[in-house]
Amino acid sequence: MEDTLSCFTVGTKPMIRYVGFACLAAAALCVGLYFWAARMFPGEKWLELLLAVLMTVLAVEGISVLVLFQRSQLKVSGEHIFFVSNGRTGSFRVRDVAFVMCSPKQERTLYGQNGQVLVRLTRNMNNLPLLDQYFRAYHVPIRNL
Repeated sequence: MEDTLSCFTVGTKPMIRYVGFACLAAAALCVGLYFWAARMFPGEKWLELLLAVLMTVLAVEGISVLVLFQRSQLKVSGEHIFFVSNGRTGSFRVRDVAFVMCSPKQERTLYGQNGQVLVRLTRNMNNLPLLDQYFRAYHVPIRNL
């Protein structure tokens, strides 16, 4: 087994979290613009409404991105696989993985020997090709939908 495949991490790319924080920062900027517009243009309610809607959309988008793309990780160490996903933690061995399902969106779902879902991985994670190579080295089937 190659040394590269014996120990690596698959995790959420930090860029997606930056997008969430950028949306929240833009929402905060809209709050400032809202109060500035209320002082500078007191009769323009449409401007206040536009800024309030924009602020709400950006805040909801930012929070959604941060919640949906929480820091998920899969750590491979030899034949052991450890994961943190959506607040769940756990571990299993590579021999516990019956097969990997790869969706058209390039998302991976790891299934156990009894057909249960072990863990789901989104396409915005780094090292997915390395994970595929790891499973191929251990003769774990990778199926495409």
